[in-house]
Amino acid sequence: MDPIRLQVVIPFHQPLAAQGDAIEHAVSVCYEPVLVALEEAARARVAVHFSGHLLDHLSRKREDFLMRLKALARAGRVEILGGLFYGSIPALLPEADVRAQVQMTAEYWESFIGRAPSGFWLPELAWSAELPRMLHETGLDYGFVSASQIAIEPGMQHGVVSIERGGAAAHAFVLADQLSKAALGSDAGEWADGAVDNMQRARSQVHTVWLRAESLGLDGKSQEWAREWLPEWLEAVSGGRDELSTVLPSEGYAGARPARPVRLLHRCADVVLDGKANESVDWTDFPLQFPEVDALHRRMLRASDKLREAIATMEEEGMEEEWSSDLATAQRCIFSAQAPDAYWRGRGKGFTDPALRDAVMARVTRAERLIDALVQGEDDWISAEEEDRDGDLVDEVVVSSRHLAAWIIPGEGARVRTLDDRLSGRNVFDVGGVDREKPTTQGMRELVLDLETSPEELFSGSTKELAPGCYVQRESAIDEAGDLTYHLEVGGTVATGGHTASNVEVQKSLGIAIDRAEVTLATKARVTQGKGVLLATRIPVRLGTADTSLTVNGVSAKPGIARHDDVSSVRVEAADGGVVELSLTPALEVWTAPASRDDLSQGFIIVPVLRAEDEAAAQLTLQLIPAPHHAEHVVAETEAEEYEEVSGDDDAESEEDDTVVPR
Repeated sequence: MDPIRLQVVIPFHQPLAAQGDAIEHAVSVCYEPVLVALEEAARARVAVHFSGHLLDHLSRKREDFLMRLKALARAGRVEILGGLFYGSIPALLPEADVRAQVQMTAEYWESFIGRAPSGFWLPELAWSAELPRMLHETGLDYGFVSASQIAIEPGMQHGVVSIERGGAAAHAFVLADQLSKAALGSDAGEWADGAVDNMQRARSQVHTVWLRAESLGLDGKSQEWAREWLPEWLEAVSGGRDELSTVLPSEGYAGARPARPVRLLHRCADVVLDGKANESVDWTDFPLQFPEVDALHRRMLRASDKLREAIATMEEEGMEEEWSSDLATAQRCIFSAQAPDAYWRGRGKGFTDPALRDAVMARVTRAERLIDALVQGEDDWISAEEEDRDGDLVDEVVVSSRHLAAWIIPGEGARVRTLDDRLSGRNVFDVGGVDREKPTTQGMRELVLDLETSPEELFSGSTKELAPGCYVQRESAIDEAGDLTYHLEVGGTVATGGHTASNVEVQKSLGIAIDRAEVTLATKARVTQGKGVLLATRIPVRLGTADTSLTVNGVSAKPGIARHDDVSSVRVEAADGGVVELSLTPALEVWTAPASRDDLSQGFIIVPVLRAEDEAAAQLTLQLIPAPHHAEHVVAETEAEEYEEVSGDDDAESEEDDTVVPR
C-alpha cells in the first residue's frame, strides 16, 4: 500500500505595527529554531509562506536567514508559496492591486531563488467568490482553503477542490483543520498514529495540515518545548513510519486527479457580533461592522485610486524618469497598508490596537504625500474631492492640503470623520478601539442635547441626543486667501425629551486653511420657540501611543470627567512632542474626559458647549502642531531604501527598487 501523502504548510507572519526589535526577537526565539528543524529533518518536505512586512525586515537585516531558506528551496526540501505580497485579503482590495501584489511576490522570489511560486497562501479564511477571477492568468496554479469555508458532500474525496467564478477556476488543497489544531501540544508519535487512521478513512489523494510559525515558540508556548517538539513531529510525519510521508504541494498537485467543483461558503474569521459568532458575514461587508476598520479601509481605497490616476498620468505624459521612483515607494506604502492586520480582531489585538491603526495611516498618508508632491508641486495648495464611498447616495468630501486631509460629511452638519496630520501621518481623531461598546471613531461632530445634560451623562453614554434636523449646504468655495470654507444651515423643530419642542435655526461655517494645519468651525444659533438646546461639539484627540497631557487655559487638567467654565484654550500634548491646540472665541464651557480611564496614551474627548437659549455664536479653531522630528520617525519603515530586495542568484534578473508594478 502506498504511503499517505501529507502536505505541511508553515506560514510566517509579523503584524504591520511590529517594529524591528520585536521582529528580531521573533526571528531569534521562534523562526531560527524552525529553520534549524527544517534543515536537520533531511526527509521532511514542507511548504512555507512569508508575509511582506516580515520579508522586508529579513531582506534588510537577516539576509543570512533567507540564504539558508534558499538552499532548502533549491534542494527541493522546501516549497515557497506566493500570493499577495503583504498577505492581504483579496476581497477587500481593487482587483488591480490584487494582481500587482501577486506580481510583486512572483518577482521577489524569482529574483531570489530563480523561480516564481506556483502555489499561494491567503490569510486565514480570506477566500471570496471573486478570487478565481482575480487570480486568473497570474501564474498561480493552486492555493489552500479551510474545510469550514466550502460545502463538501459527505464521503467526497476532497484533497483538492475547484472553486469557480466568472469562467475562471481556482484549485485549492483543503486544510485538515482538526488535525492541524490537534498537532500542537500533542505527543508527535500519538498524533501521527491518530492522523494515519483519520486520513485512511478520508480516502483523499493528499492531506494538508498547517502550523503557524508563531505558535512554535512565540505565542505562549515554551521555547524549549517547541525546539524539541518540532523535530520530533517532522520525523514522525516524514519517514518515521512506512505509511506516512511528506510531499511538497507542487508534487501533490501534479499527482492529483481533476479537482471537483465545490460551493464557497460566505464567512470571514474572527467576526463576533452581539456576542455571537456570525458565519454569514462576507469579507466585503466586514468593514461596515466596525467604524475603525471602515475609516481605514476607505482611506486606503482613496489612496489606491490616487495612485492609479498618477500612474496613468505618468504614462500618458512620459514622466517615468521623474515620477517612477516616488510612485514605486507610494505603491509599496499602499500595498503594505493593505495588510490583513487592520481587518483582524480575534487573534491578538488586530485593529483594536491603536499602534496598528497608526501604522496603516502612516503608510496611507505617506503615499498620498508622495503622489500629491508630484501632481500638485511643493507650494501651498488645497483641493476638495467629492465621492460616495459608502453607497448611501450622498457625497462625502475629502479636503486636502500639504498640511492636512479632512474627511467631511456635509449632510451630517459638516462632521469631520478623520483629520490626518500629513506630517506625522496620523489621524488625530482616531481614539477608537478603547471601549468596544462605545466606539469613538466618529470624528469631530456636533451633538444637540437638552439644556439639563451633564458631562457625566454625556461621557457615560446615558444621555439622549436630540434630532438636529437636516443640514443644507449653502455654499462651498475657496476664498481670496486660498482657504476652503463650507457654509451650512439647519432649521426646524428639535424634540426635547418628550416635553416641549424648540424651533432652532443653526448656521455653521467650516473652514480649512491652505497654508497651515488648521480647521475653523463657526456656529450661530437662534431659538425662535422653546427653552433652547445645547450645541456640543465632540472632538476626540489622540496623538499616538505616548502618554498625553491636557491643559485648559494653560493649567494642567487632572484625568477624569470634568467641566471647565470660561475656556479660551485647550491643549493636548503627547510626550513625543505632537500637539493639538483648540482656541475658543468667545470663551465657552468645555467638558473633558480621557478616552480611556486606564491609559492616557489613548487621548482625550474635548466637548466645547454652546448654550443656545435665545441667540448664541462661537468659533473654535483647531490647529495641529506635530513634533518636528516625528514625521521621519513614523514613516521610516516606508521609505524607498527600506524595501531593498536581496538577490542570492547571480543568474536571476532582479527588479529595480524604483519600478512601479503594473496595475
